[in-house]
Amino acid sequence: MTTLSWPTLEQLWQRRAAWRIRRAHIGDRAAMQSFVEEGLGATTRRLRFHGAIKACSTRLASALVEGEAVWAAFDDSALIGEARFVRDEADPERAEMAIAVADRWQGRGLGAALLGTVLAQAQRAGVRRLLADVMCGNTRMQRFVQRHGFAPLLHWRGGDTQLYECQLAAPQDAWLGPLVALYRRLQR
Repeated sequence: MTTLSWPTLEQLWQRRAAWRIRRAHIGDRAAMQSFVEEGLGATTRRLRFHGAIKACSTRLASALVEGEAVWAAFDDSALIGEARFVRDEADPERAEMAIAVADRWQGRGLGAALLGTVLAQAQRAGVRRLLADVMCGNTRMQRFVQRHGFAPLLHWRGGDTQLYECQLAAPQDAWLGPLVALYRRLQR
């Protein structure tokens, strides 16, 4: 009997693109500092970190590359994007995600590839509710997460952010999500 092996969504993106996505590690700290300071413009930094930051300290860079669920996208040796999810300590089936893409790489599909990685890995890790906390003025990110299955939560939290939620399938159904997403993308 022949066993068919389907490539993962991440593998398909890797074949199509000039970048590569892998788990981040402490050795990426200098690349992360450069990414935050030089790859992200002032507006992108403010929208990603929900406040103005001018420099990326060693401490911040370390925090950005550490964690159980952190991925980095590289073009050769340059870090050009990062994505992560962080579990809610009170509810391990709930996590919040964040994504940043270097200004000159935006609009090329890298954000979608990073999000696909986060969604697939969160599903495999048992996350059922993935949240995105997006600044109200960040309409591009609001449209992006909604295009990729996130829905705005309608409760008022105050402040200048909107919370979006994506319901993830249980692990036995997890294989179907990336396949459907790929099918939809190829139909465009």
